[in-house]
Amino acid sequence: IPGGVFVPEVPTKIRNARLTGSDKCAVDSINAKQLPKDGSWNISKADGLRISGWAVDGSTNAAVPEVFVRLQGASQSYHAVSTSRGQRRDVSMTLGVPESLNVGVELRASLEHVSAGSYKISLIQISSSAGSECHIPGSVTIK
Repeated sequence: IPGGVFVPEVPTKIRNARLTGSDKCAVDSINAKQLPKDGSWNISKADGLRISGWAVDGSTNAAVPEVFVRLQGASQSYHAVSTSRGQRRDVSMTLGVPESLNVGVELRASLEHVSAGSYKISLIQISSSAGSECHIPGSVTIK
């Protein structure tokens, strides 16, 4: 799937993988805003989605090259992939993983194929045929 756009297709790597839950991720901001007090980021479809955060694969305690971002709505999900990884010294120190790991995640993606509505966000990392899915607190409301 393209990295710069959310699409309704489920990526093959996710479809065929056994995902386990993980708490080794976070979204620091969406469209340069931290999670609002009401628990929902309100996003204009025209603005697209810019996610900044971090993720460590819960099954291997490592960083993998791709992080899939899932927007899960009531009846439809959408996916985009971030290959933009960077070092996060704060995360490395807290989790005790090497600083050389690129655990930072950055994604800029169009919402042109996403229907208006409320979505939960998760970050998914795959290593071999297994992987981890980390659910992000709050939701995104796309208008």
